Amino acid sequence: MKKRKRLLCVFLSALVFMTGGCVDIRNRPAPANPVMATVSTEASITDIPDAPVTVSVATTTASRAETTTTMPDTSVEIEEFYSTFEFLETDYEFLGDCVFVGDSICSGLGHYGIIPMERVIAQGNIAARNIFDFTFTVDGGEQSLLTALVNANPKYVVFSMGINDVNITSEQEFMDNYREILKMTEGFLPNARLIILSVTPIDITSTFTTNENIDGFNEVLGKLADENDRWFYADVTKELKNSENALKTNYSSGDGIHLAPDAYHAVLYQLCRLYLGGGELVDSDTTTESEEITIE
Repeated sequence: MKKRKRLLCVFLSALVFMTGGCVDIRNRPAPANPVMATVSTEASITDIPDAPVTVSVATTTASRAETTTTMPDTSVEIEEFYSTFEFLETDYEFLGDCVFVGDSICSGLGHYGIIPMERVIAQGNIAARNIFDFTFTVDGGEQSLLTALVNANPKYVVFSMGINDVNITSEQEFMDNYREILKMTEGFLPNARLIILSVTPIDITSTFTTNENIDGFNEVLGKLADENDRWFYADVTKELKNSENALKTNYSSGDGIHLAPDAYHAVLYQLCRLYLGGGELVDSDTTTESEEITIE
């Protein structure tokens, strides 16, 4: 299994260098209808704004739900957990074509060295209601979300966020905000498939929120994915939960909210099984060619 771990890291790292040159796309006006953006191999974008989206926030007195911006330390060796889940070669290929976007829980994929940092666009405190307020350090510079995604040019964009929404916005507002993120991403990456991961559960000892509340938010994510045949919802909570509908103790990093390294292997394994089934791609119309987008 360590051999497969090394193969995965080498394979994923290599893909970083296959996405072509970078462009800065923060200031060019966004398309009026993002989904209608066209693809061109002759022109490149210099800028895309990250603030054309109006997101709604509940005007309630609920306490702020941001999680910590730093990941807890761990002395656990990641390789040993690969004996629990049997990853297929097609799983490695699929994960190598993914870029992961999200909050501090998502950032654990890069923090623990499971996915190369270049393929993880994530920070603490990110939520569906505020993601366009953030910039990300890429290649030594700061880039907007859409700039970073277009430069990475992935076949699959995997979104993993929501824990910072569940105590602030309503389910409907969460769904509306998430929909705008997907539409904007689809507008600038029309050939990419967009995958929505479920919000992960919390430990039974945590008072951050309730798992029943998280379940309700995950239900609306499933409904959201049904709106577009290029959006896919992956409920990765089954393996993470115990009989009490809470995060298994061994999958908790210690604060009851963030995940331990082995939990990420459970998440990725479930993602692969849900999207690939027995190992075959469920879609065949995506492309690996590096393409640049022209806004008309």
